[in-house]
Amino acid sequence: MVLFACLATEVSAFSERHLKRLEKTGHCKRCNLDRVDLSGLFLIAADLRGTSLQRATLKDAYLESVDFSKSNLSGSNLTGSYLKDANFTAAKLRDADLTKTNLTGAKLDDADLAGASLKNANLTRTSLVNANLVNTSLSGTLLVHSDLTGSIIDHSQLLDAKLCFTILPTGKLTECNLQGENLIGVVLSQVNLVGAKLSGANLSHSHLSQSDLSFSDLTHANLSYATLNGANLNSADLSHANLSDSNLSGFQTILRGTNLTHANLNRAYLRGVDFSYSDLQSATLISAELGGSLLNGLYYRGAKLEHTNLVDADLREANLFRALLNHSNLTSANLSFANLEAADLVGVRMDNANLTQANLKDAYMSGLGTSLQNTNLQKANLMNAYLRKTDFSGADLQWANLTGADLTGANLSQANLKNAILAGAKIDRVVLCDTTMPDGLVDDSGC
Repeated sequence: MVLFACLATEVSAFSERHLKRLEKTGHCKRCNLDRVDLSGLFLIAADLRGTSLQRATLKDAYLESVDFSKSNLSGSNLTGSYLKDANFTAAKLRDADLTKTNLTGAKLDDADLAGASLKNANLTRTSLVNANLVNTSLSGTLLVHSDLTGSIIDHSQLLDAKLCFTILPTGKLTECNLQGENLIGVVLSQVNLVGAKLSGANLSHSHLSQSDLSFSDLTHANLSYATLNGANLNSADLSHANLSDSNLSGFQTILRGTNLTHANLNRAYLRGVDFSYSDLQSATLISAELGGSLLNGLYYRGAKLEHTNLVDADLREANLFRALLNHSNLTSANLSFANLEAADLVGVRMDNANLTQANLKDAYMSGLGTSLQNTNLQKANLMNAYLRKTDFSGADLQWANLTGADLTGANLSQANLKNAILAGAKIDRVVLCDTTMPDGLVDDSGC
C-alpha cells in the first residue's frame, strides 16, 4: 500500500520533444517539463499555460510576463528568478521554492502555494486574491501594495513579512511601516509610498525611480548608491539620511520643502533637482554633482536650490554650474573649490562662507540682500561675474580674479583685495573704507 502510494506520486521525466519545442519557439503550452533543469532560462511573454513543471529547476531564470496559468510547478525551484508581471493564476506551486524571486506585478490569484517558500521575495503590486497560503513561508517577504483579499493564511505567517499598504485577507489596508528593514537592492520603481515609514531602513543600491515618497519618513535611512531619478520627495524627512553616491538627477525629481539636515549627499548626482525651500543645514555635499548640462547646443539649468537653508553645509568641490541658489542661506558653508560658474546667486547670504579657489565665473549675485560679509574668497575666480551692490565688507579677496567683473555699487569696506586682479572690472560707486587694494595700500576714500 505504501509502495503504491509512492509510485502514484512519483513525477515522470520530461518530454524531450516538448523541451525541443520550448527551445525552438519559446512557448510550450500543456507540455511535460517535469524535473527539467532550466536554470538561467530567458523568456519574455512566453505561453506555458497548463504545463507541468513539477520539481523542475528554474533558478535565476528571467521569466518576465510568462503565462504559467493553470500550470503545475509543485516542488519546483525558482530561487532568484525574475518573474515580473508573470501570470500564475490557478497554478499549483505547492512546496515550490520562490526564495528571493522578483514577483513584482505578478498574478497569483487562486494559486495553490501551500508549503511554498517566498522568503525575501519581492511581491510589490502582486495579486494573491483567494490564494492558498497555508504554511507558506513569508519571512522577509516584501508585500507593497499587494492584494491578499480572500487568501487562506494564518495571521502569524505575516509577522515576519514586510507589509506596506497591503490589502489583508479581510480587505483591511495596512500602513506602510518598513522602519529599520533591510531593503538592499530592492526594486520599488513607480510605486506610491506617500507617507511611508522608512526611518533607519537600509535602501542602499535600491531602485526608487519615479516613486512617490512625499511626506515619507526616511530619517537615518541608508540610500547610498540608490537610484531616485524622477522620485517625488516633496516634504519628506531625510534628516541624517545617507544619500552618498545616489542618483537623483532630472527635472522631475522633487525635493521641495524636504528636510535634509545633516544628510550625507557626498558624490550624489543631483543635476536639475528641485530643492526649493528645503532645509540642508549641516548637510554634506562633497563632490556632489549639482550642475546643469550642455546638450545639443542648449544649456540646461543646474539644481534648483532657491530659498534653501544651507547654513554650515559642506559643498567642497561640488559642481553647481548654472545652479539656482537665489535667496538661499549659505552662511558659514564650505564651498572651497566648488564650481559656481554662471550660478544664480541673487539675494544669497554667504557670510563667513569659505569660497577659497571657488569658480564663480559669470555668476550672477547682484542686488540688495546679497551678502558675502567676512567671506573667504582667496584665489576665487570671479571673472565677468555680475556683482552689483553685493556686500563684500570684511571679505578676503586676496589673489582673487575679478577680471571683467561688474562691481558697480558694491560694498568693499574692510575687504582685502591684496594681489587681486581687477583688469577691466567696473568699480563705479564702489564703497572703499579701510579697504586693502591690490597694491597693498589701504583706501579710505569712501569712509
